[in-house]
Amino acid sequence: MARELNISQYSIRQILKNELGVKPLKFQKVQELTPQQKENRLKRAKELLRLAESGELPNLVFSDEKTFVVQQFVNKQNDRVYLPKRSAENVHLRLATRTQAPAMVMVWAAITADGRSPLVLIDRGIRINAEYYRENILEGVLKPWARKHFGRRPWTFQQDSAPSHSARATQEWLQNEVPRFISSAQWPPKSPDTNPLDYCVWSILESKVGTKKYQSVDHLKQALRREWAKIPQSNIRAACDGFIGRLKAIIRAKGDQFEQI
Repeated sequence: MARELNISQYSIRQILKNELGVKPLKFQKVQELTPQQKENRLKRAKELLRLAESGELPNLVFSDEKTFVVQQFVNKQNDRVYLPKRSAENVHLRLATRTQAPAMVMVWAAITADGRSPLVLIDRGIRINAEYYRENILEGVLKPWARKHFGRRPWTFQQDSAPSHSARATQEWLQNEVPRFISSAQWPPKSPDTNPLDYCVWSILESKVGTKKYQSVDHLKQALRREWAKIPQSNIRAACDGFIGRLKAIIRAKGDQFEQI
């Protein structure tokens, strides 16, 4: 556009911003939703909002999993390296290599407005079926952490509808061992936009550990534990406090995706 109008790119940006009142926006990656999923998201968001506003979801504990890789994450738009004019000897400095099967670690964690669970590190190759999830995560980590953190205070557990989460045996365990929980039939489908870990906290952790390449999985694990402990609780609280606003955003969008708030 600048070349066609014979003016600078800066002038183009100023015209767009000051005279036309528009600004550049990045595309957001969102889950594609079917009409049925939109209907379910709307229905379940309304019910969760009712429960939350009536005080029936005290001390919400949000949980989620995420995978981190040993390789450095490269942002192709924003990451830059400043070099002299291109020559054969400096071209290699501009190449970001990737292996086809990088070493990786899956992590699980739970957060609440006034605390966080230990970070659970799961090596590649471990199959997270319902039995593993119940024994190693719910029974092994969530239960003792919640007992220590909440004491006699009531609390409510949230998880998404992954197969290991929605399995009958897992739902029965939660029914027996957790004061309150959001069942797999209550949580909106395809809704990472309602989980504070997904829409905020994982991004903070990734911004700290994803900017470098690690020598080994063990080095990555050390960095994950270190940076997890350093995330300010105020950030986690703010993310958790945004939950109700996001339920309302789903309702305004009639169950469809909504612009980030």
